[in-house]
Amino acid sequence: MNTYTGIPVSSGIGIGEVCLIENKEKTIPCYKISSAEKQLGWEKFEKARNDSINLLTEQLTNCDKEQAEIFQTHLMMLSDPEFIKEVKSVYDAGEYNIEYILNNKIKEFAERLKASGNDYLIERAEDIIDAYDRVFRVLQGIVSRSLDTVQAGCVVVAESLKPSDALAISKKNVSAIVTHEGGTTSHLAILARSYGIPYVSGVTDVISSLKDGTLLIVDGNTGVAISSPDEKTENEYRQKLLEETAQKKKLKQLTKKRAETKDGKQIELFANISNPEEAELAYKSGADGIGLFRTEFFFMNRKKLSEEEQYEAYSKVLKDMKGKPVVIRTIDAGGDKVLKGDDFSALEAETDVEKNPLLGWRAVRFCLDNTAVFKTQLKALLRAGVNSRGAEGSTNSLRILIPMISGTEELEKTLSLINEAKKDLAAENKEYADDILVGIMVEIPAAAVTADDLAKKCKFFSIGTNDLTQYTICVDRENAKVATLYNEFHPAVIQLIKNTVEAAFRANIPVSVCGELAGKQEGAFLLYGLGVRKFSASISVLNGLKEMFSLFTEEEIYEVVAKAVSFRNAAQTEEYIANTLKARM
Repeated sequence: MNTYTGIPVSSGIGIGEVCLIENKEKTIPCYKISSAEKQLGWEKFEKARNDSINLLTEQLTNCDKEQAEIFQTHLMMLSDPEFIKEVKSVYDAGEYNIEYILNNKIKEFAERLKASGNDYLIERAEDIIDAYDRVFRVLQGIVSRSLDTVQAGCVVVAESLKPSDALAISKKNVSAIVTHEGGTTSHLAILARSYGIPYVSGVTDVISSLKDGTLLIVDGNTGVAISSPDEKTENEYRQKLLEETAQKKKLKQLTKKRAETKDGKQIELFANISNPEEAELAYKSGADGIGLFRTEFFFMNRKKLSEEEQYEAYSKVLKDMKGKPVVIRTIDAGGDKVLKGDDFSALEAETDVEKNPLLGWRAVRFCLDNTAVFKTQLKALLRAGVNSRGAEGSTNSLRILIPMISGTEELEKTLSLINEAKKDLAAENKEYADDILVGIMVEIPAAAVTADDLAKKCKFFSIGTNDLTQYTICVDRENAKVATLYNEFHPAVIQLIKNTVEAAFRANIPVSVCGELAGKQEGAFLLYGLGVRKFSASISVLNGLKEMFSLFTEEEIYEVVAKAVSFRNAAQTEEYIANTLKARM
């Protein structure tokens, strides 16, 4: 039995067999072979190719439409007789190993496709590289799994994972995640919490220490992972898992109840979502609306999203929420959220060379320089708002949220572009809503400091505590080495939140918090004491927040928060609130 200590990222307990995910780039060996080794090398290649074909064929029976299209393209590439014939011809005539010959032919074929000038064939260049990646892994004896082979109930273990990987993992019903890299507010962490997957990061030597198939307990509450547990330890954690399941069942009874304090002060709890399919779950979970639809995750793993596709997706979310408010954030790409589609090739290239991508060309900055991409999304949103218009005297249930605004100039340019999008739609004889409220994310210290100025030019604030904390304390929230310095309870962060809330009150505009702080019970408690009454968090935590607020009167919350912030120390502030909650709950 071995115990690994890391950072608790997403709460909960998961127990399952380890599924190692390899992140290393493949290396292609090059060496001369004898004529006697030739036949053996070809047989090895054919077996690897056929094994890959069989695996893909099997996966076709249990995947969604989008995955099926990718798998079918890969099958076509692996089964192309002309390509196989070319590879064999060069291999037979030469004196080098099959991996080297195959890699060269793939590169040559991909270059031919890219030079064709045909959009369809250009896209196929990446497909042939992806399709044969499995073959290379088998040829080189790499036995670690890729995400498309992960089984339900396992624990995914990797050095690092991309946000898009979390979307794939969510469909696999895995027990937990363990990584070396990644902080508590990385986008992978946010998605893990959204899907209720226990997650521990910051575990060193994670790949070399754990073997595929090893039983692993992951405690996302304490940041501990235990491999090959003894019988007593395993039984203890299985009992904790049963208790956790029972608590979730108990909290589910609060789904239809309104969120309010012990003395009846009403609170609004909204859901954060990352794809249109989650809206229905948010409604059934009793959310008061969607407080944040992160549209950039909807763009992930897509070559292109047309105006029509976006219109259909946004309309579906609005329909599923049945008139409840829906806040849709425009594309927040860049930094760690690199989108691979045709519209984002320039962003991907820039992110690769930027020294500080989180401080660079991302979110609204990218959008204002790529108005065609931005206007396509804005037009889709304006059209979707037609069916969510409010009754006379009320507002549209759709709101548009602009991320990474640092000052009034960016906001004014964005509002001007929205007006241009309306003119374009009018010229195209397409109906659009003219009553959609436009708000901004307050997630840059400059925006929080100048909140009074910004409040005069927008209709609502949504405070993004993740980036606000990162930029205020100068901590990379993806870097496990400095993760302990990241703390949303820092006095400077609290002051910026307070400043933003008070500016919203003075301008008489709504203010909510959609960062991860709003989903923590200690964080939501603190925010209420600072004047926040609208919270947006992962669907999985909403009922827990309802229970917590129901145990305290408004006056009690104010008293505790006033005492907590008086310490002027992040750890002491958080601990004081945590102890207060523990004593009551």
